Amino acid sequence: MISLKANIDISIKDAFENFINNCIVKNLRPASIEYYKESWKKLQKVLGSLKLENINKKLVESYIIYLKKDNNLADVTINTNLRGIRAILYYFMDENYIERFKIKLIKADTSQKETYIENELKILLKKPDIKKCTFVKYRTWVIINFFISTGARLSTALSVKIEDLNFRDELISYNYTKTRREQIVPMSNTLKMILLEYIRIRKGESKDYLFCNVKGSKLAIRVLQENISDYNKLRGVQRTSIHAFRHTYARMWIIAGGNMFALQRLLGHTNLEMTKQYVNLYANDLKNNYNELNPLERLSEKNINIRMRRK
Repeated sequence: MISLKANIDISIKDAFENFINNCIVKNLRPASIEYYKESWKKLQKVLGSLKLENINKKLVESYIIYLKKDNNLADVTINTNLRGIRAILYYFMDENYIERFKIKLIKADTSQKETYIENELKILLKKPDIKKCTFVKYRTWVIINFFISTGARLSTALSVKIEDLNFRDELISYNYTKTRREQIVPMSNTLKMILLEYIRIRKGESKDYLFCNVKGSKLAIRVLQENISDYNKLRGVQRTSIHAFRHTYARMWIIAGGNMFALQRLLGHTNLEMTKQYVNLYANDLKNNYNELNPLERLSEKNINIRMRRK
């Protein structure tokens, strides 16, 4: 291993460039690389001109204090910024550009995740008149059904191709995931019927993207965000978050008594920690219909009379 002394002369600019090149070699997603660039840019903006020899635990703590006090950011947001910086600085440590020290995330309360309520879902899932509506409106309705039925991430859903749909076995293959691992999820009966009809109208070849633009190319994230915003607001639903569909899927799965390990696989979480957050967040919702679902209540007779024997 190269010693710290041998690497101390490298500039901080070159050190960060080496980090980015390492990300490219590791084949990280472009979005992840952009996240690291933005994190690094924000650190430099806050703390000014940095030098490798000045990077230490106190400097990171100063950055946290700035984000917390001066910028008034939520704890979860601070940790989002801190994760990017931590990855960069740990790379510097591994390469002996700086001395090693621990960077801990701050303790943060888990915030309630935005979800759609039942009345909103009923409005959004009401099928438009195919004979009268535009293809964009019909496609948006299909995509919303897809999100509610699968809990898929936005980038994953838009990367699904027609050939990824296995109607015979009722399965959907995800070839573009956050973890870069192929994922196969079940296809519900309702979604199956919706997608079969959609493909008849959409047409296209097996290699084509399922959700395309009017020219048949892959639908852009920004365009879909605008489509869903317009679609929802026209129906009186002011909530327009696409990721909220994923949270809604998790919430409804938990409330229905779905298995947590199954939910982990369906959502594509690499471990149970994120899935556990959903369970903890929606613990209060589990109280709904609790007596109807509770084993003791279901097994007991409501009119049972318990008589105590007198001594």
